[in-house]
Amino acid sequence: MAEMGILGRRVRTEAFSALGVRSFYVETARQAEEAFDRMVRENCAVIFVDAEWREVLRERALRCRDRILPAVLFLSEDSAAEEDPLQEAVRRALGTDAV
Repeated sequence: MAEMGILGRRVRTEAFSALGVRSFYVETARQAEEAFDRMVRENCAVIFVDAEWREVLRERALRCRDRILPAVLFLSEDSAAEEDPLQEAVRRALGTDAV
């Protein structure tokens, strides 16, 4: 079964565990890079990344762009500023619009 993961500080992401999303808690840029690489290696289908780590992980996420999986979604403080990233992530992960 495809797995979803979220990467961020514990205080901001631990609630997602109750929803069945695997949490990768990080406190430093290096930890964020290592956790992201691990999520890709372990075939997470959808990777949610807290907005705090956007700049640190931008290059790694761009390398995933031409792959079917994982779909990488950067969470935003202002979700209205994003161009429907959830729709794009679901389309890439499932191959169809489901949202």
